[in-house]
Order: sequence, then structure tokens, then C-alpha cells
Amino acid sequence: LGQRFWSSLYVNPLQNDEGEPASAVCMLTDITSTKMHQILQQKALEAMSHDLSLADVIGGMCREMEDVAPELRVSIHGIDKGRLYAIAAPGMSEEFFTLFQDQPASPETGSWGLALSLGEAISVPDIASAPCWERGKDLLGREGVRSCCSMPLYSSKSAPLGVVTIYSPENKEPDAFHRRMLDAVVPLCVLAFDREQAKRAVRQLEFYDNVTGLPNRSFLLAKAD
Repeated sequence: LGQRFWSSLYVNPLQNDEGEPASAVCMLTDITSTKMHQILQQKALEAMSHDLSLADVIGGMCREMEDVAPELRVSIHGIDKGRLYAIAAPGMSEEFFTLFQDQPASPETGSWGLALSLGEAISVPDIASAPCWERGKDLLGREGVRSCCSMPLYSSKSAPLGVVTIYSPENKEPDAFHRRMLDAVVPLCVLAFDREQAKRAVRQLEFYDNVTGLPNRSFLLAKAD
């Protein structure tokens, strides 16, 4: 099977000496990376402009990726105090969410923990034989996925934010199209996480004392209302 891609086609017709159409010069340009980023960016920024929650923004990104590549499943996890928590995995079961919630971000916690531990993308062409998936391989088998690729997410200050993972029903490495999609979604995920952290920081400043960390007068007034 060939690779899918978006393209731009430019055709310039040429005429003969009699002014009749004789041939044409055609230029086909691969615009996959630009188009994919454009689609994902539009959906993500639209969700953020409506002040949707992080879960809704991230969930929308997952669904958009699955629309672009229907053969894949997508999950996005966040990290808090060294522990992973599932934010969105629209193509997965509730069992997946329950089993892999609030887990340590370690090399034994699937390709997610391994990617964050090593600070690099981790591709697992065979989940059933991968040491990092020893605990979850049976469940993922029931989910119908055989391979995956996890990409860690880091803030502009190099702090770990989470990990985005794509899952395939085949035993294989992610192809060029899938890698392009990951490359396109990573900065959008980082933007969504950074936005959420900024909102929390504003809320902290508004309702809690900077020195003691205790609720301030604004907090009490808000509660009273």
C-alpha cells in the first residue's frame, strides 16, 4: 500500500504554434505536514477559544487524529507528581481508563512511562513481547491493538507534561504519515497543557495567600456567594 498525503497540484497548459492546447506542465507538491498541522491547529485553537476544559481540548485532539487516521487509536496522558493519569482515549474502553489511571511514570508503565523516563519517542512494534507492557499487554490485546508509539510532552521550561500515544492494530513501526501526525499534534498538546497551568496559577494568585498558601478573603467571599 502507498502512503497517504495531501498535495497541491499546479497545471500550466501549453499551446502549439496554432494556439491550440498541446501539452501541460504539472507540479505536484506534498503539503501533508502543513495541511495536517492546519487541521489539528484549527480544532485545538477553536476549543481553547471557547474556554473548554483541558480534558475536552485534549479529547478533541484525540478524536481529530483518529478521524485523520481511522486505523489508529490515540491516548493522551498527563503527569502530576511523578504519576500518570489518563486525560483522553476516546477509542479505548472504560477498562483501559481504569487500569491505567494514577500510575507511576516509570519504564514499567507501558511505553508512556518509558518515553518520559528516557525523554524520547518510544516505538513498540510488538506490544505482546515488550517488557514495558508486561502488565497491560493482555488488555491492549483485547482492545485490538498490537503496536504503539509514545511521544513525551515537555513545557518550554523542559518540565514533563505528559505523553501522547498512537496505537495500531498491526505489528509494525509507525509509518511516515503517522510520525508526521505526532509531530503536528505535540506542540498543540503542549500549548493546551501550558494554558491549563496558567489558568491554575491565576486561580492560585486570586484565591490563595502567596506566603501561607491558605485561602484568602476572595476565596471566602466566592464561597459565601
